[in-house]
Amino acid sequence: MSKSSLGIDLGSRRVRAVLGEKRGPVFVLKRAITVEVPFADDPEAGVLAAASEVKARLGKELKAAAGARFGLSGKDLIIRYTTVPPVPLWRLRLLMDFEVREMSAAAGGALASDYNLVTLPDAKDGEETVLVAVCKESFLDARYAAVRDALGDPRAGTPASVALFNAFVACGDMKEGEYTFLVDLGDRNVEIVLQKDGELLFARNLNAGGRMLTEAVAATFNLPHEQAEEVKHDFGNVAPRGMASYASGKEEKVAGAIIGPVGRLSAMIQSSLAFTRAQTKIKDLQVGRILLSGGGANLRGLPEYLSAAFKCPVERFVPENGLDLSQLPEDEAREFQADPGAFAIAVGLARTSADDQAFKIDIVPTAEKAKRRFKERTLFMWLSAAVAVLYLGWNFFDAKSTRDKLKDEASQASRLAERSKQQRKAFDSEQARIVDLNRKSAELAAFTEPGWALPEAQRLVQRACPEGVWIESIEVRRELAPDPADPNSKVKIRRTMVYVTGQANPQLGQPDKELNDLVTGIQSAAKGCEVSILQKRPALAGVVEFKLSIDLFAERATS
Repeated sequence: MSKSSLGIDLGSRRVRAVLGEKRGPVFVLKRAITVEVPFADDPEAGVLAAASEVKARLGKELKAAAGARFGLSGKDLIIRYTTVPPVPLWRLRLLMDFEVREMSAAAGGALASDYNLVTLPDAKDGEETVLVAVCKESFLDARYAAVRDALGDPRAGTPASVALFNAFVACGDMKEGEYTFLVDLGDRNVEIVLQKDGELLFARNLNAGGRMLTEAVAATFNLPHEQAEEVKHDFGNVAPRGMASYASGKEEKVAGAIIGPVGRLSAMIQSSLAFTRAQTKIKDLQVGRILLSGGGANLRGLPEYLSAAFKCPVERFVPENGLDLSQLPEDEAREFQADPGAFAIAVGLARTSADDQAFKIDIVPTAEKAKRRFKERTLFMWLSAAVAVLYLGWNFFDAKSTRDKLKDEASQASRLAERSKQQRKAFDSEQARIVDLNRKSAELAAFTEPGWALPEAQRLVQRACPEGVWIESIEVRRELAPDPADPNSKVKIRRTMVYVTGQANPQLGQPDKELNDLVTGIQSAAKGCEVSILQKRPALAGVVEFKLSIDLFAERATS
């Protein structure tokens, strides 16, 4: 039975978890859970505390999961790109380890990391681009420990932007040849991805999000953050001027409060797009669509605002292709269908674990990574030793059995070789005897065939000769002729041939018919005899002169 995959998007206002199982091209969702995270002085503590609620909500189904994959974002995660020449994987690992050590020294603290190759359309020959993701060990350890304590040993942490890319590739509406810009708007972080034809070209996270708008509303209306967030959700509208229609004065006032932060957020996204162009060095980079996801994408008028700013279509990203929702509980199915884009990163995390072809960045604490390597290597060494012992034992007995078998086969082959030598000698002797007999037979034929052929030819001609045909001469010759058994061969053999000359008189019949009757009659009278008309020409008074060749031994020659 295949294990389910669990993906957890650890957002600062909502933790979303998706449990599912890949069945062929379809990903079956079994659970889709949202846990609210209260406002707190320590946002990360509230996020980590929500993991326990996920465990309580999943219940027994948690046992079916093969380790949770959780999202990473924020100021403690850095995604950068480096260019390397094509090198073997072991050397690439050394290069990346060296680069991470340099980054750790610059950051003044330990960093956990992972990397993967990205394929850029305008990459120079002899260069490869590597996406390197590093995360502060202190931040990662806390998340890893919280997930482990609540849900069991995690698989890994994965940048939320990479999870967003995997969600789009698996469940999004991909258009061939289009540069698609994915933007996931969270409370404190924005995930940015550029893709084309299912290839990840760029991924990044920004330390900004919907919290900027909440704080602007709180300052304008002098409200606590909880109430300010409700006001933002209920009355927020940033449709561009000329397209906005406010239902009330309060909605217009809220729009005035948040339009500035939305502009700054748009400028940050535009700056990231410019940085993407510079980083990827794609000359013809024209964004076909911008797809929004995350809770912040629900702000009214935001797609129109960004569309006017970026001069391209802006739509909501709805992960729906290849998803089966039939096994979701009814309440969770309603929540998922109400806002699928809010679950985009959680779906991407679950799909990353379930799909071997997904773009993977697996970040685990350094101590845990060393422990896994030790287990893998130790297990491999024990298994290798066991296999080696079993192989040596089996090989010893198999070699002994093979040796005994080869001895028997060698003895049998020796006897067969001796018998073959004797048979070869007998064959050569018989072949020489046959050659000698053929020679003698040919010599006898030279003496006997002409003597027999002449009277036999006379007998056949006399029996078959029509009344209108006169025979002038019958001649027997021994001459070289092509071998009837191999007409294409240039080698000629000595044959006994009979030649008959005569005339066909038109006064006693039809010459051509009489001549054909003569030929047919001879062939019918002598089975295996070949008769050919060598010459036929008219003479005086309509007489036809002819010459025939008769091969009385044709059948023997071709057999």
